[in-house]
Amino acid sequence: MEKFTKEHGISILRENKGKDGTVGGMFYALLKNMDPAIVDKIEDHFGEVIAAGCNIGAAIQEAEKDPVKKKQLADAIIKAAAGNNKSFEDEEGQ
Repeated sequence: MEKFTKEHGISILRENKGKDGTVGGMFYALLKNMDPAIVDKIEDHFGEVIAAGCNIGAAIQEAEKDPVKKKQLADAIIKAAAGNNKSFEDEEGQ
């Protein structure tokens, strides 16, 4: 399974810049009047979000092929949604 990186996410945003109905189109339309340095920072963070979404989507597609993996992934998603995972703040305090 290919692992998407922040650079992949930024590339996806940039490829869709100016295209209506796309995440990249909306992203850059919202930021068009911002300082370019701020846009770069936001783009950097949002690239990570796009990459995470792509990685989760790829993991779901991969898990669909195997009932055991599908169940494990579903359990992990339910556990995360219920807030049963430690947060970064919890780990820092230890």
